[in-house]
Amino acid sequence: MEVNVSEEMIYAALEELMKNNTESIQSATNYLLMAMNNGNSLILFFSMISKPYPDSARQLCALFCRRMILQFYKEFDSVSKNNLKSTTLVLLKQEKNVLVRRAICGMVSAIASFEMESSQWPEVIASIETLYCSSEWQERESAILLVFSLSKYVTRIIDPEHLNTILLAGLHDASYEVLSMTVKTCCNIMANLILEKRVPLLQPVLADCVQHLKSFYTSQDVDLLLLLLSTVGDVVSAKQLSVVTAVEALNTAVEIFSDAKQMNVVRNAAGLLILYFVEYYSETLLEKGFVAPLVDLALRCISDGVAEDGEEEDESVSQSAEMLMDGLGSCFPDDLIFQCVYGAASQLLGSSDWRARRSALTAMLVIMEYTYDYFKPVLQPLALQVHALLHDPVPAVRRKAAFFFSEAVDYCEAVLLEAAPFLLEDIQELINQPAEFDITNGLYILESMASIYHTMTLDTVLASLDTLVRIITTASLYKTQSLAVSCVSSIFEEMKGQVASRAPVCMEVAVAAITRPMDTDSIDVRGHCVELLMEIAHNCGVACLLPRLPALLQHLYGVVTEVNDLEYNSYIFPFISTVVREGLAAGAPVFATLEPQLQPFIPYFDSLLYSPYGSVHAFSSCIEYRDVNLPTATSEFGQLGGPFNVDADDSSYHFVRVDTRRVECKAAALDAAMSIKESMLALRHAFAPAELDKLAALLTELCQHTDSVIRHHAHKAVIVMVRVIRANEILQAEARGTTSTTPASGNGGAGGAGGNGGNGGAGGAGGNGGNGGNGGNSGYDPCKDVSSQTVRFATIVAHLYRSLLEKEEEASVAVDMFYVLEIVGLFVGREFYALALPELLSVIDTALKYNYPSEEDFIDDASFDLLPDENPVARQAVSLLESLCVSYAEIKPLLSLAALQDLWKDVVKLLTPNTDGAYLAVFLHLGSVLLENLQGDALFLVQDLMVILPCALEKQNETCRAESCRCLGWLCSVFPAQMSDSVNFVIECILRAMQKRTGDSGEAVDVATGALNRILKNVMDSPKQDLFVHVLESLPPTCDISEAESVYKTLMDMYENRGKMCMQFINPLIHCFVRSLVKGEILPASIKKRITECLFHMYSEDPKAFTAIVQTFSQEEVAYLSSLFATENN
Repeated sequence: MEVNVSEEMIYAALEELMKNNTESIQSATNYLLMAMNNGNSLILFFSMISKPYPDSARQLCALFCRRMILQFYKEFDSVSKNNLKSTTLVLLKQEKNVLVRRAICGMVSAIASFEMESSQWPEVIASIETLYCSSEWQERESAILLVFSLSKYVTRIIDPEHLNTILLAGLHDASYEVLSMTVKTCCNIMANLILEKRVPLLQPVLADCVQHLKSFYTSQDVDLLLLLLSTVGDVVSAKQLSVVTAVEALNTAVEIFSDAKQMNVVRNAAGLLILYFVEYYSETLLEKGFVAPLVDLALRCISDGVAEDGEEEDESVSQSAEMLMDGLGSCFPDDLIFQCVYGAASQLLGSSDWRARRSALTAMLVIMEYTYDYFKPVLQPLALQVHALLHDPVPAVRRKAAFFFSEAVDYCEAVLLEAAPFLLEDIQELINQPAEFDITNGLYILESMASIYHTMTLDTVLASLDTLVRIITTASLYKTQSLAVSCVSSIFEEMKGQVASRAPVCMEVAVAAITRPMDTDSIDVRGHCVELLMEIAHNCGVACLLPRLPALLQHLYGVVTEVNDLEYNSYIFPFISTVVREGLAAGAPVFATLEPQLQPFIPYFDSLLYSPYGSVHAFSSCIEYRDVNLPTATSEFGQLGGPFNVDADDSSYHFVRVDTRRVECKAAALDAAMSIKESMLALRHAFAPAELDKLAALLTELCQHTDSVIRHHAHKAVIVMVRVIRANEILQAEARGTTSTTPASGNGGAGGAGGNGGNGGAGGAGGNGGNGGNGGNSGYDPCKDVSSQTVRFATIVAHLYRSLLEKEEEASVAVDMFYVLEIVGLFVGREFYALALPELLSVIDTALKYNYPSEEDFIDDASFDLLPDENPVARQAVSLLESLCVSYAEIKPLLSLAALQDLWKDVVKLLTPNTDGAYLAVFLHLGSVLLENLQGDALFLVQDLMVILPCALEKQNETCRAESCRCLGWLCSVFPAQMSDSVNFVIECILRAMQKRTGDSGEAVDVATGALNRILKNVMDSPKQDLFVHVLESLPPTCDISEAESVYKTLMDMYENRGKMCMQFINPLIHCFVRSLVKGEILPASIKKRITECLFHMYSEDPKAFTAIVQTFSQEEVAYLSSLFATENN
């Protein structure tokens, strides 16, 4: 719609815009926006800048000109462009009002965004030169303003040395206005140089800015001080600061942070800068001896702004000090941090100053995560000191003492309980105190001690439950109630059915809290009560909840549809999933009683999932579209200040952030919806093909969602979807008159195409082909039909994932995708591999060749250096590859040996002598899987493994040593001839691995025993006696039973054959068998049964000799054997 535009009408609209009247502002805004949509209006706005209108109106005209330049400049002819460039510079030189000058510089910036890429505006450089040499401060400020406007290009159009000269002159200008504008300009230029990694170009300016930190701190120029602290922090985080300048900046930041008289906002900004130095310049700080002083600084400030009751003032410095202490703990050697903190803190615990006592406790609990091994030897005396502080007269100290014990339980539980046997009594005393503050302290400790419930008598646990129930019903603070509910949940999680007798009363308390009148402050405790009901259902059976569950589900449906609180929904939706899952586990009759209350949730969840809010085509659930009618402040001129810095957006929409709770809520809704849909099939309610298509298409969309939380849950849902499609096909097959429901491994079957799939997210189970199969004719094959739709959907997923993995930015989500492909492959089988194998091999290759699935996003980022041993994606890719190898015999015609050889070459490239042991173990296990399943085809592995294994066997990581032994065992088993020359070296390595190291669980010994057994069977013609003894002495396994079946079979075969070795070692063999029964807790029942049968046979052959041998065993072993034989005789 065209609108009449004139200077008078524009000015009238500007006057209306400044009135305190919403209707007037809206009307004026609409007029101005329509006027600015006409490029011809630029002349009017431009001319008004130089006319005698009020400064505020002229500033707005300049800002509107900037917007119109951005919108229409490309449409101007060259004459108009040149005229606009020259007159804008003249206008800037003549303008006296600072705010109008800044707005005109915005016009310069807009023009520069088009002209500077080709360096077609030399006049602006000449203007800078002329203005910056002026004797008038306004003109010098204009020069700096021009430099600010050209921040993105200035280091390319002005010689860096000369630019340093201009900016240094501004930083030392006698006019504060020029100085202030220069600081802002320096910060703006630095922001661009940081991204380009070119900060050293302005190193002299940066050094001078760091010196100004001190002067602005002294003069209390808070705005400029905060701006410089932030900019220097950005430079530090980019590691582009010289050491000399870094030390000066750090010293100033430490001085500011230490100043208790300084504003909190300034101290916190200085604290953040110090933290950046700790994170990015740790080696420099360590070398120059900064660690101890920084620990002392954090310790001195860690209670600033804290009241005796434990409350902290807004923007408390104590929080910054805690962050600094945490950074010190994570970035510097554990022993050094422990010495610095513990040395000072242990003395402060007895101080008469309550802040000192609180600071000592806080510092220790913060670094506990990093230094717990050093705390363990001193926990006994330390626990006694902290024990006394649980009863300190100052509440703030008592709270931190409780937090200390809570943290110590997390990292040193066994040592702490031994050093502080009084702690359980303390907890009971605290939760029975009349003061709610002390009750809460006890709950904080109890909440972290869930695993100790097994060490307590059942009566004690039940008494604790009764106390916690009382607290839930009587506590006045929601926080106290919430902690108590969490503790009850932990008890049910740990004790399971042992505390089922208390399930009814706990259920009643939880339901009462959930169903009481709603208020926003109680969301947390309500949510924890919902979680408690989940734990009861999961550990004691959903039947415990049945008396109240139907009414509760009805209540919760009202909550989600009427209240619709995102935080509360994020608790409710997982509860629905649990009810469905546990209800099905309890059997169809139980679930049938719940189905009427669950049915209403289905359309509700569908409305969430299928609304535009769930679609990647129209909406990202962390971004909303909002219609923009009013102008908004621009980020660029917001930095410069001024009362009328407004600028309309270029588009008709702009993005507004939404609480991430919405994302979490939608993700939980997806889980619950999939659970209900799967449950419907369990109750034999089949889905129409179109409905499955719609759901499949939705999942492929959500797998591409912009939010990683949604993607994570969508990938989980894909696994459920495969099960749903398979179950639905079985129901359809039965409905068509067939009874077989056994999935077959056909060739994928005939039927309709599975849709387009791929990136578009379309396509699904069955596509347009209806039921997917030949459907109903006399030659109908139910098994073939049952598999076809499932395979098509699985193949769509594989194609989609191949594309998505190249773009995925979150390693955890990439791991999800590999896991899904592995599970789907195991579930669907050969049919899936027949269609999707190229995609599977491609994604594995991608993960092994790159440290990250989106390495191109980081290729130019020198600060990005993700070590291979930190790459979970490659680990999960290896797991997928192993699943293919396990099926090698079945899919050998599909999986070429050359492809496996190429993937193995990718693996070898990741491995070096310095590779982390835990990471190396993953690939060694892959080697064993390849050897076991490829057998003679795995010859290509031998040379590489024999290079890697000697180093791997020396790693500290026990799993790495175990997997090394497993590889050696399989090498000798599969290639005995090739390994015969190396057998002595191999045996030496394995015997060394069988020597248990301090801290070992026994995994290495167990696997090494199995490997030695393989070698004795496959390589050595006549096993050496001393080696056989090693096998017997290492049994039973204590951690890993993967080789147990093979080892015990060897022993039993040896006895049955009655060879010379058996007769020579009959005593230790019998002892090994008895010991395996007494101490082989992890041995399968099948092996124990065969051992028992073998012992009975040995006894029956020569009872007297057998009895004589047994008499030399331990009392425990003799008693066990006597009981075993007595039972057999009875």
